Amino acid sequence: MALAEAHDGSLTATRCDVSDKGRGTSIPATLAVTALDPIGRSARLTVPVTVMIGLLRGVNVGGANRLAMADLRAMCADCGFERVSTYIQSGNVVFDADVSADTAERRLESALATHMGKPIDVTIRTADELAAVVAGNPFLARTDDIATLHVAFTIGDCDGDAALAIDDLAPFAPEEAIAADRHVYFLLPGGVGRSKLLEALGRQGGPAGTMRNWRTVTKLAEIAAETA
Repeated sequence: MALAEAHDGSLTATRCDVSDKGRGTSIPATLAVTALDPIGRSARLTVPVTVMIGLLRGVNVGGANRLAMADLRAMCADCGFERVSTYIQSGNVVFDADVSADTAERRLESALATHMGKPIDVTIRTADELAAVVAGNPFLARTDDIATLHVAFTIGDCDGDAALAIDDLAPFAPEEAIAADRHVYFLLPGGVGRSKLLEALGRQGGPAGTMRNWRTVTKLAEIAAETA
């Protein structure tokens, strides 16, 4: 996974192909809409709504790809998303959507490309998926220093094993990494900027990803839970 540092621990990487991954598990929320029944009468339909978290790659990094969070919220509203909120400046947005995560991803990437004049990668997790990321961190039992904990979220149809394509992690100790589903957990006692493991992953290239520090991950999960 080729990565580049951002101010909050976000890392960026080379893009892999995006395909329909069939995500979008619904949480207990609904949206009532009006439609026509088969004989043309007005009817009320209940459409499942999912709380989603959008993670943008490489915005507001070192002065490049500047994006105001107010503009991001407006774009999400234009995409048809509701109850939109953002967290800090590194491209984290929580919203309701009545479409699949893949459709929401494509809509937001298209809006960003129009606004920014260049492609901006987005990866989306549902509230349930992000809650599972928080609950599944294997390093929580090993350290009380959350500043050492980070999660890299893959972009596109790539899993954590493909992102963490280093067979022998022993030379990077005390740094550690564990792949899980569509993300990689990192334990980086020396921080992101001086990490030899991240440097090695950057040299080898690989699937796309964007990293968030643990404080950001847990805050986004908290916002998503409150939105639900």
